[in-house]
Amino acid sequence: MSREGKERCLEVKKIGNNYYVYRSTTYWDKKEKRRRKKSEYVGKLTQEGLTEKKEKKVTVKQYGNALLLHSVMEDLIPLLKAFDSWKEIYALALTRVMGYVPLKRVKAVWEKLYSDLDPNLSPKKLSEVLKEVGLNREAQNAVFRALMNDKHFVYDLSVVFTRSSMNLAEIGYNKDRIHVP
Repeated sequence: MSREGKERCLEVKKIGNNYYVYRSTTYWDKKEKRRRKKSEYVGKLTQEGLTEKKEKKVTVKQYGNALLLHSVMEDLIPLLKAFDSWKEIYALALTRVMGYVPLKRVKAVWEKLYSDLDPNLSPKKLSEVLKEVGLNREAQNAVFRALMNDKHFVYDLSVVFTRSSMNLAEIGYNKDRIHVP
């Protein structure tokens, strides 16, 4: 800004029948050993005045991945709706299906998926939800019984790492020989 309060280094360019305003400056290019001009678009000049550029906000959502995951998990939604935090449980399950995601990044991953749900995905809330789910053994059994439909349900836990004090957990190696204490 100059002393008069007016912005300096503005350049007006005529392109076609329109006039555009640019903020221009020069800098020293070390490679070419000469001064170079650098311009930044400010807006369009009309008879009414300067129309500043509009920032384009582009949001990219993963529609295909989300549709596939939602269709696979649709049987789970009615079972989860019996719980207060069902949206958070569902969102955490979907994001973790795609790969391990720390609690602090679940919200960022969820926002990339196309969904109508708006769960509270703060790390503190998710931690509370996981604690609640882990302590409520009866609810876990009810969900698994409903999913089984009088069939046998088998889980392969050979490559699940845990730092909990579960009776079933044993110290060992996985097939990839990853060292985890």
